[in-house]
Amino acid sequence: MNKITPLNVLIVGGAETGKSSTVNALIKNEIAIINENGETPTNEIKQFASEDFILWDTPGIGANIENDKILYEKISNLLKKKNSEEKNLIDVILIVSDSSSRDLGTEYDLISKILLPNINREQKILLALNQCDFAMKGKNWDEEINQPNDKLQEFLKQKIESVSKRIKESVNFDIKDLSVEAKVKIKS
Repeated sequence: MNKITPLNVLIVGGAETGKSSTVNALIKNEIAIINENGETPTNEIKQFASEDFILWDTPGIGANIENDKILYEKISNLLKKKNSEEKNLIDVILIVSDSSSRDLGTEYDLISKILLPNINREQKILLALNQCDFAMKGKNWDEEINQPNDKLQEFLKQKIESVSKRIKESVNFDIKDLSVEAKVKIKS
């Protein structure tokens, strides 16, 4: 019986977009440390494993120019790294973006300056809109059932289409979207 190699997922995005919270939700454990400001208190890329995947949690980009330069180099090196079969170590790059923000500068920089120059066709880039409960200024989130109402659901669908289109126009890259059907807010 062949052993299945876990999927390696690199999680990147701007500062305070919820990358470490996403790691904790996917691993179903509070293992990625988040300080009281919602930030990862390190400049290191951390690795967290489960049976099915290995998550690579990166510090937020955009908080400090000097730290960003160091982080860009670390991310570039990780994207070039090969596994024991001489294939890319990183299978999927998940860009976590704040659904309540209109500024996509961090995402554009990540894609154009770091990801595209360092990946090949086998590696996939996905975009996840996070903090959906804060979209539309926190309105239209149904706290009782812990999901967006229909109005917010439609807004998030349009937001995904808009962000994908803006990324395509800005850096000429078709990004894959994560469905808005992942509705439930993760409580930390």
